[in-house]
Formats: sequence, structure tokens, C-alpha cells
Amino acid sequence: MPNKLPARAGFTLIELLITISIMALVMGGGIAAYLAFQSRQEVLAAAKNIQQLVRTTQGKARVRETPTDPACNGANKLQGYRIKLTGGSIRIIALCGPTFGSFGESVEVYRENFPAGVTYSGSSPTDIDYYTLYKGVYIYPSGPPSSTLEFISTSDSNLKYRFTVNNGGSISDVEAYTN
Repeated sequence: MPNKLPARAGFTLIELLITISIMALVMGGGIAAYLAFQSRQEVLAAAKNIQQLVRTTQGKARVRETPTDPACNGANKLQGYRIKLTGGSIRIIALCGPTFGSFGESVEVYRENFPAGVTYSGSSPTDIDYYTLYKGVYIYPSGPPSSTLEFISTSDSNLKYRFTVNNGGSISDVEAYTN
């Protein structure tokens, strides 16, 4: 009786290499998609955070929430709040003075830098003043009627989010856009 070779079990080297190559391609695509998603979320989160700070500042001005700093007490009353946007940060400043329009003292009450990879792309700097007790809003440098605040990714200029503040004080929702 002739000796029969045992049946081969397993995969050849070529089959294994092809399978591993396909898996590497799929994983590479998944990682690239995840990084793009993460970048979009960072820009969106920064825009929504700034939008919330604008709304909070508007509310503080409406109810005349005075900071504890001595510069806003005594003869210098709180007249409003200024939001100052530059390429990489937002500052909120209390405007204090003896009468409306004469801001003798300014007190910085909040400062935040944008996350790495996010920048403000509007007119820089942009200032939005909310005055106390419904005296209104003024937007610099564009002036009335509104200002659109745009935030973009520094790594992908196609990732853009924006919201608008108009001279009546209303603030739109954050939306994605392209040029």
C-alpha cells in the first residue's frame, strides 16, 4: 500500500499576506475617517462654546450682573460687557463708568484660548458690546446690522462653522458652511 501524504491544513503565505494587506487598508481608512471626524468635532465644539459665552455675556448685561472688582463699584457703575474676539482667543470685559457711554474702567472677567487647531476667521479683532438693561448691542468693526462669527480648522480650511449676532442681540444657531 502506497503512503499517502496527509491532507494540508492551513493557509499559504500568499493568502495570509493578501488578507493582512486588506485588513491594513481597511484600518487605514478607518483611522483617517476618525481623525477627520475628530477635527470636525473640535471646531464645532469651539464654535458652540463661544456661542454659549456670547449668550451668557448677553444675559449678564441684561440683568446688570456686576463683577466684584472695585473698578465697577462706587462712582463707576457697570454699563455693559464687551466680547473681544481675536484669532486665537475670546475675552469678556466689564465696561464700567459713571454714565452710559463713558467707560472709565474696564475689567477683564474672562479669557479663554481656542483649542489647538481652531481659529477665529472673522474680522480680527471683533468686539461685541452688550449694554445693561436692554440699552442694546453694538458690533465692532462692522457696526450694525450684524456680525457673523466664523471658526475654522487650522488643518483643514474646509471645516468651517459660524453663527450670527445681529444688532437686536439675537444669536443664531451654529451651522456648518462652505465658501
